[in-house]
Amino acid sequence: MSDAISIDIDWLNNYAKSVNNASDDMQAADESLNEARISAESFGELGAEVGTDVAYARVADHLYQQAQRGCEVLAAAAAGLRNVVTMHQTQDDDAARELARNE
Repeated sequence: MSDAISIDIDWLNNYAKSVNNASDDMQAADESLNEARISAESFGELGAEVGTDVAYARVADHLYQQAQRGCEVLAAAAAGLRNVVTMHQTQDDDAARELARNE
């Protein structure tokens, strides 16, 4: 029984692409939502008096920052996965060349 670890490069590469696409989709959705924020006027005079507009803006900013961080994390994960794919593919190619040379 071998203790070797097997890496499916194609699967990992496709997964990296999926994570990157998810990051792009999340970024696009986040930008659209940020552009469509509710204005302070939407809360009316009473909302302005009790600070609803300020509270909403604060929460919206916080959520926007969290979503941005989520996009950054997904993009970093995709980059990390691509690095793993490159490393393993390079090792596989080097091993194949070594085997061919030794034949």
